[in-house]
Amino acid sequence: MKNITDEFSVLIQNRTEFEKGYTGGVFLRLPATEAELDDALKSQNITADNLQDFFLNGVAVYENKYIEIPHDWVRDGDLDKLNYFAARWKALNPEQIAKLDAVMHSDFKPQSLDELINQTFNADFYSHIPGIFTYKELGDYFLNDSGKVQMPEEWKMGVDLEDLGFTASKCEEGKLLNDYGYIAKSGEPWKEVYSEKEIPDHFRIMSNLKERYEEQRGTITSSERVEGLTYKMWNDGSGCALLNGEKLGSIDFAAKEIQIGEKGWTPMPYDTADEIKSEFRERVEKLAVEKGAKLIDSIQEAGDIYKYYFGQDALREGSYPIDNFKGITEYEELTSVPGINQKVLGELRYSKPLTKEQEREYRLISGQAGTRDKEEIKSVNHPVKPKSLAERISDKKAQIDVKSKNGKDKLQQDIPKNKRGEQSL
Repeated sequence: MKNITDEFSVLIQNRTEFEKGYTGGVFLRLPATEAELDDALKSQNITADNLQDFFLNGVAVYENKYIEIPHDWVRDGDLDKLNYFAARWKALNPEQIAKLDAVMHSDFKPQSLDELINQTFNADFYSHIPGIFTYKELGDYFLNDSGKVQMPEEWKMGVDLEDLGFTASKCEEGKLLNDYGYIAKSGEPWKEVYSEKEIPDHFRIMSNLKERYEEQRGTITSSERVEGLTYKMWNDGSGCALLNGEKLGSIDFAAKEIQIGEKGWTPMPYDTADEIKSEFRERVEKLAVEKGAKLIDSIQEAGDIYKYYFGQDALREGSYPIDNFKGITEYEELTSVPGINQKVLGELRYSKPLTKEQEREYRLISGQAGTRDKEEIKSVNHPVKPKSLAERISDKKAQIDVKSKNGKDKLQQDIPKNKRGEQSL
């Protein structure tokens, strides 16, 4: 918990960058809007394609309205709930905040963020006396300031204040807190107002943004004719084509235009989307073949296909082996696969088996090998970030020392561009 003069804020960080040693982040002031959350995520390089990198790693509270919130309630918590709590917190006055903070340090402490939100609807359920730290001080308060003890002033001289304070706290089930005064139940009834299903929609910024991000992801399909060629279409009617991650062209159905290679946008003399799509794919496939891509019909006549499944750990790695790669299928959700003792998010296919070292390095799970199914090559081919440059150079040593025509050594590398997060189709 950080204490700053910036009201109530949460620290947003990128999990992948954090695990690589980057400890920076952005504080998002709550309650926030969906647009403000979107801007905060983009500042941390988090988009629809890597929303799993989002995580909360701290909270900051305005010093005059400070309240202690367990770190794990934030780190493992729900941003929508935190956003709603911040709105409830903001409506409390300083005395109510101080009382709630005292509750958080007492035996009355709520056990979850849901219970804490409900506490904000029950500000009068507890009575709080700041500045009382001993039974003697408590006894003096009850005798002289509370109005609960009625007796002549001269009689009060014979009252043992410490004994009175101890007895009163037992009767009220009150607690003396080292730094937070005295807290006890007031006798007011508890009101069960909130449940997690009752968060108003305008506070559900993460849930709503996830839905919008999901719409932005679009659909990914593989070319049925050219190896490594994929298409991605967005809901707004635009799309692009990529060859192993390298963008080859774009399409805009609304404007009836296509763009291929380095050329500019070209109007299409067609009336239907199918005709525009057919022309676009024909030109893109021609360019892909010119760049060295192979036609699927000529690839080993299908041959043996070796499957490797990946889960969430592999997605965080963000890469996969390039050599002998034939395709990838991403499932819509975690899926059980016969023979695999964990749910997976998709499968990779190769014409040759990977080594055990590659399986460990990329966190892949070996599946059934040798399936002769030509159609399996035609699946969702989602380009992902390749191995590092150093690793690729090491793998391609046979291609490094090539003599140029003038006799000088020349370094040649053939490293495909297929980063996750570039234009993908």
